[in-house]
Amino acid sequence: MKRQYTPGELALKLVSSLLVTAAATGFLVVLGPRPAPAGAEIYAQLAEVAGFLPRPPGASTTFSEPRPVRLNGQGYHYSVGHARRSVTEILDHYHTQFRQQITATDGTALDPSYRVEGDDMGVVVGLTFGGLNHPGELGARARYFGTSRRFADFGQFHVVAAFAGHETTFLHITPDPDAGVDGLLPTAGGDSPGADIRGLARPPRSRRLLAIDQQHSATLHQTRFYQVPAGGDALRDYGARLEGDGWQLNHLLHDERDVRTSHYVRRDRTEECFVASLARADRQLLALIYRRPAEAR
Repeated sequence: MKRQYTPGELALKLVSSLLVTAAATGFLVVLGPRPAPAGAEIYAQLAEVAGFLPRPPGASTTFSEPRPVRLNGQGYHYSVGHARRSVTEILDHYHTQFRQQITATDGTALDPSYRVEGDDMGVVVGLTFGGLNHPGELGARARYFGTSRRFADFGQFHVVAAFAGHETTFLHITPDPDAGVDGLLPTAGGDSPGADIRGLARPPRSRRLLAIDQQHSATLHQTRFYQVPAGGDALRDYGARLEGDGWQLNHLLHDERDVRTSHYVRRDRTEECFVASLARADRQLLALIYRRPAEAR
């Protein structure tokens, strides 16, 4: 029997889940292709039909077709956009759409969203409700969502992340109808839902925090985040394991005190694996980004 959450517990779990999703979208920036300007209008129409919010206006804005991605084994779709607008302007565009849906009895607009913004990036998560048939429907949805924990039973959830650069890159991600809150967070002391990468060694004494799977054309992309014991050199130790399994170190991409990244290749360079470690005093994270032809085994 599923546990019944109090409203406060459910809200905290929901925001945590959506922020995990927002963090995952950062890795889609490098994986998502830049849309061709000629196809931007077609892609934007497809995105809106798929349930995405209208994109920011302007001739400089391009938008990719919606693409599927699996986060911890659950289905989502995302689109990548580029615009000559600031991070704040992009987030304002989406944030306004969340705020304008529901009006309280005193005439003020309710804000079913959560926003975090820094100098170079920001994230806004929120939901749209579609047409509400009567005033009590929102409460009824919330009660049913508290039991099912499926996003779609409450409304259409959205995560928008924007990243500053020569142009602002922004991502818009929405869950598929069967995706739920419980599928995004690791169990207490255990792994997140999903699976490890087949044919790639799992770091020893690790806890899987996040699994991202997607395919672009004929290339499969799989990303895993693991928490590993603090104090050791996870990048060096895992690299030695890869070399023992037939991988070759291509080069060390980045080497600083806290963040280090290596690149490995195998099988005539048809397979590649990026390994990144993030070290803190009390914990250490290891990220594996694996790419191969989709038909390869």
